[in-house]
Amino acid sequence: GRVDIGTRVMAVGRSSMTLEQGLFQHGNCVATAQTVIVQMDESTRKSHPLAEGVVQYLQSLVPNKV
Repeated sequence: GRVDIGTRVMAVGRSSMTLEQGLFQHGNCVATAQTVIVQMDESTRKSHPLAEGVVQYLQSLVPNKV
């Protein structure tokens, strides 16, 4: 059957972003997931700050808190 996946940016940090996903079948949410993605420097294997323009863009996608 068909499964639809919705993804949104929930938070943006200095070198990471948190995504939230919902899996929907027949219009019902059947599963959720939260993922943290960290940008890293491949040579040092340590976190590396996101570019300011990227941070601003990702922050524009974060839902307003009410």
